[in-house]
Amino acid sequence: MYNSPRAVNFMSMKLVMKYWLNWREISGKASTPEELIALLAKYTRKGLLIACGRLTVEFSYGPEGKTVAEDEITKELIPRLFPSDVAMRVKRAFEDDRVIFFQGQLRYIAAAVTRLPNDENLPEIENHKIGELLLRAAELMMFEAPRPANPMDVLANRIVKLVPFYEIDPPTDPLDQFMRFYIMLTVNIPRLASKGPLKFDVPAEFEKVFGFTLENYESFMFALLMHAMVERNNRKANIDPPSPVGPYWLKTTTLSEETIHKVLATVSFSLDQMKQKESYGFADFTFLRDQPYLRDGEH
Repeated sequence: MYNSPRAVNFMSMKLVMKYWLNWREISGKASTPEELIALLAKYTRKGLLIACGRLTVEFSYGPEGKTVAEDEITKELIPRLFPSDVAMRVKRAFEDDRVIFFQGQLRYIAAAVTRLPNDENLPEIENHKIGELLLRAAELMMFEAPRPANPMDVLANRIVKLVPFYEIDPPTDPLDQFMRFYIMLTVNIPRLASKGPLKFDVPAEFEKVFGFTLENYESFMFALLMHAMVERNNRKANIDPPSPVGPYWLKTTTLSEETIHKVLATVSFSLDQMKQKESYGFADFTFLRDQPYLRDGEH
């Protein structure tokens, strides 16, 4: 049995548990966080983040809860993402039923890139260099939680295990998530807001804080969702992804340009204005969750 974490495919008809491949098994030497950061620092941050975004689409992660690349996609991308000599070893591991590509690798790398110093006078990363980064990230995601000594911490750990499965693994279909968000805003919160000391006007408070209406925001989130779904569908049809999200993509809407810029600003970040943030712990993706879009000029 391999001493490495397991990737679980919950979407198949029966539960399948597999071990993912680590860099040490290919190179003979364990990866370290410092080595991965040094490799990432050789390339432009924008190029690395765009590569992560494109690979998310290429691997078909996200919709339908897919977090592990399908076999056909894996076979297609191994020779593209590794040098030929390394690709042969990775292919043999894949034939031994090891997981090569999974979503956590890209999240780990993207989060690490957002914490790099600002230096954009660097080369773009080449395709065959990306595979090593992914396997190094996989190895660094092996984390053994410390055993708590305090009796209250031990009790808290036991309570956490009783959290309903639904709450830690909610519906992953994008439209289901959108409907949860919509029902929360239009039904649940207004019911609470109409009672007693909690009484407040959700749309009015929203517009006061953000400078655009909640109705426009809901429409905008639906448009972004459809854009992401179209990109993935085009990948399956071997069509180049559509243009990036931005004012030009949204020019046929009834929204003003000012509103479009304001809404985009709530979900995006710009590398030249971004402040470096330290990680709050193992696999901290908080920054990317709050601002999932990279802004590059007007796109």
